[in-house]
Amino acid sequence: MFLLGYGGRRVVADRRALLQGPTPHGHARNALTGGLTFLGGEAQQGERVRLSPDDAHVYVASGSTTVGVFRMLDVACAPTPLPACKLPTLPRRAAVRWKGGSPSDRLFDWKWKVGEQTDLAEFGDPINALDDFIICAYDASGSSQPIFRTNAPAGGICDERPCWKTSGSTVGRRKLKYKDRSRRPDGLDKLDLKEGVAGAASVKAKGKDSFLGVPALPLTPPVRVQLQAATGSCWEAVFSTPTANDVLQFKAKAD
Repeated sequence: MFLLGYGGRRVVADRRALLQGPTPHGHARNALTGGLTFLGGEAQQGERVRLSPDDAHVYVASGSTTVGVFRMLDVACAPTPLPACKLPTLPRRAAVRWKGGSPSDRLFDWKWKVGEQTDLAEFGDPINALDDFIICAYDASGSSQPIFRTNAPAGGICDERPCWKTSGSTVGRRKLKYKDRSRRPDGLDKLDLKEGVAGAASVKAKGKDSFLGVPALPLTPPVRVQLQAATGSCWEAVFSTPTANDVLQFKAKAD
């Protein structure tokens, strides 16, 4: 699997089907036989790419026997921080760390704890591939914003298992969990979302290794990290006084 770009939007792998067999979308065969053009990005040599007529999927033909069906993500980072996001209810109960260096050393770790009341429905339905998530970070520099992004696509299969699962059955303690050991498309390893009354909701995210795009360090505080959902909901922590901020890492607890 690999990531492609089209018109500023991002594409994530959905599933593959044999070209000579049934295709997940009825217009796939016509798109392929009509000829394919490169959209750019990281298409492998010899692979041909075309956008679907409904602008929702991308087809990638590898040789003459296999076509990959990719879907467009339903969420992208806002160009500026979203307003009115849910916040931690106490100071210094959220934390963030980026670590740069070699690709194998890259790290992103964000914990949003004792958060404002959050109902499970506010997270949407990533289990059934309806609502994507993206984590976005912004700082006070003159750099292009956001300075960092990483996706948790809805649905999908990761390591031969569903990428998303639920845990818990008691209202107020239920969780949604995302896990992808391959860390595609851009470095996110896991995302845990927990509903709860005020002071009990939480978000935990971790990414690492070569697919992770660590921002150019050091950063210019204040740094705002947001989880933005396709539902329109968001969760935020603001970091104004880092304990480490140099060319190798940024580390801070929230205001």
